[in-house]
Amino acid sequence: MSESQVALVYGPAKKGKTTDLGFSFPTGIFFAPSHSSVMPLRKVVGIKPKIAVVKNLDPVVKFVKAHANDESISAVVVDDIALLGDESIKTWKLENAGWYAYQRIIETIQEICVIARHSPWHLIIDSHERPPVVDEATGVFVQGGPTLPGKKAAPAIEKNASMLLRVMTSDGITDDGASDPSWPIIYSCDPADAQYITGDRNGVALPKNPMNLRELLKAGGVDLPRTLEWQEEMVDKLSSLALSGKLNEDTLTSAETHMRHKLKASELDITWTLRDARARAWFASHSNARLANTRASLLAANVSV
Repeated sequence: MSESQVALVYGPAKKGKTTDLGFSFPTGIFFAPSHSSVMPLRKVVGIKPKIAVVKNLDPVVKFVKAHANDESISAVVVDDIALLGDESIKTWKLENAGWYAYQRIIETIQEICVIARHSPWHLIIDSHERPPVVDEATGVFVQGGPTLPGKKAAPAIEKNASMLLRVMTSDGITDDGASDPSWPIIYSCDPADAQYITGDRNGVALPKNPMNLRELLKAGGVDLPRTLEWQEEMVDKLSSLALSGKLNEDTLTSAETHMRHKLKASELDITWTLRDARARAWFASHSNARLANTRASLLAANVSV
């Protein structure tokens, strides 16, 4: 199995975070505050995932401790840590923890992340977005990022994440700035952004990426299990055809017919397959973007002597 990832995606509500995590980690275990919050997994993705409805982070900690070395688990998905964090603070205060509850949230996050980094499974977290602010007490500017109770919990999880992505709307993600309305929501990973914190220790994510965490991780060498045995091969074939310029209307229709009738795929399964194939082709075609940009900068800096 590839090295364990601790990935966190954050952004405004109702932008598709949960849906993408369902597409990306269909065999994972989802910890959520309610069944309705993970409804997109059934309605949009078309899977019946393993779901644990929890009131706060205590059951999550208990689970990761008990399954720290469990190779049968592919991913632990916490959806969403902002809500579970708030409920944790309320619960701990009722237990007379007082202001220590805010220290406890930091310790809890640290414990979960440390266990995850040494586990055989991936830890995936989503959160609401916290806008950039100037701290009233210190006057220090604080970048926007994931939402968590208190001032120090968010930085604690940010430093533990191997991948930190911001969900945002965009008018396109082409290199030349041309509009591409078919990617209305993207993952932003731009370390040069002074307003919001993002990063990718795999070194793959670009400032603008398709909202497809599975294929972003795949581009970085991380293979994730699927629920459909035939899907990975089909995604690879379709993306290869697209990259070679051989994918036309007839070829695509033939592939859809094959999936529908031969493989007994549902319409949701087919949509999922095409979604991943498109993202895989995009990441493959942009894999040399950093090299090209660095090369262009070097040439631009060239001076005659």
